[in-house]
Amino acid sequence: DRSDAEISNLGGLAAQMFDQLIFYEGHDRRGRAPGYIVEILKQGALAQGKREGDIDIRLDPEEAWEAGLSLGRPGDLVVIISGRGRQVIATIEKWTKNKIL
Repeated sequence: DRSDAEISNLGGLAAQMFDQLIFYEGHDRRGRAPGYIVEILKQGALAQGKREGDIDIRLDPEEAWEAGLSLGRPGDLVVIISGRGRQVIATIEKWTKNKIL
């Protein structure tokens, strides 16, 4: 149950740490409207100077994970932060099945 300010701060921290950002919402939005949390994250990132073109918004977690994996190039670090580890691993395994990393 993070406050809007805490969510914005998380977006700002991500902006300072990573070149490209893909924000998504989990299934439990704690009563917030769809898209609200990712918009707060985005605003926090923009407040730290991240360019809007470096921020991607996805409402579906699996779609976001796949988009992040698709952005990665040899030598890149792709970081997926989620409370659904098994689902993330399944998505990575599915995505990499026919790919050479």
